[in-house]
Amino acid sequence: MIVQSCHAAIEIAKKYSTNTHPYIIVCDVKNELDLLTRCAYLSDKGIDFVEFREPDRNNELTAICSEPLYGAERKVFSKFQTFKGE
Repeated sequence: MIVQSCHAAIEIAKKYSTNTHPYIIVCDVKNELDLLTRCAYLSDKGIDFVEFREPDRNNELTAICSEPLYGAERKVFSKFQTFKGE
């Protein structure tokens, strides 16, 4: 799961350049449908993100990474479950 997140982070880093080191928050989802629901939520909030689809899993959506967000902008993720390493 973490490797998938890293792939998505690499893709967003290609798209956005920043001199300020952003926070990194890894969130947990139940499955691809749950992740797609999160994508719709972020789109509705105007948050840009990239998707990572795993070729070894039939191009299943396995991770996303948002544009860098700072301060109050990060509240958009308050509804998300953080990854606890389980």
